[in-house]
Amino acid sequence: MTMATLSVEAFEDILVGEDREARDAFLASLPRRVRRIARASRIAHVAIDQFGRYVPETARTRNVMLFLHGALNSVVSSTHLLIIGYPVASHHLMRQYGESCAMALLCADEKSGVHERLLAEPAKYPFHKSLDRILKADVSARLRALVGLDSLKWQQFRRLTEAYHHFSHASLFTMVHYVKDTEQGQLLILGSEYDANNRKWYSIELKRRRSALQSLATLTRSLRRAMPQRPRPIPRAA
Repeated sequence: MTMATLSVEAFEDILVGEDREARDAFLASLPRRVRRIARASRIAHVAIDQFGRYVPETARTRNVMLFLHGALNSVVSSTHLLIIGYPVASHHLMRQYGESCAMALLCADEKSGVHERLLAEPAKYPFHKSLDRILKADVSARLRALVGLDSLKWQQFRRLTEAYHHFSHASLFTMVHYVKDTEQGQLLILGSEYDANNRKWYSIELKRRRSALQSLATLTRSLRRAMPQRPRPIPRAA
């Protein structure tokens, strides 16, 4: 493996640059994909906005909405990082997306005790176990009644989310993204980089993010219908 010797100015460009080279190469390779994700983002955003407009605000519903928004922001930011050439950081946020969806469900379940524990000990709550907690028999049964949760589909969702857990640690899954195969051999990457050899993989990851946004919109609508409703919705912000 080789690595070019970089100047102070080169590191300054990495730190504050626009990552235009990686972004332009990504968009040239996968045109029109970003527009589809933008549309899916808008749909999820509107669903979350409607949750806030139709559901009375309490400590519980405010945190449910906050976790839903956190899930949206995670996917949008993850997509941005993938496009500008930071796949490891991008994947880490997809783990947060999955955990945010799980926490929204757990907080909505009044009998789980999760919301009360979260308020009492926010620094100690085991967020990393939220995906598994959904599958506990009593929790799963209540969520099936509340929002029609499908346990088999949730198991698939959990496995996909857990695949991103590797990118929260200094694993080999992470390290391979810091190496690029070139005609001159393997080149170590610093900062952002588009790797044309990974185009198929980029395409798969974009489809996963679009699917994540569609799932989020569906989840948000289900939670909105399951919550108490305002006599009149709050007017939409201008």
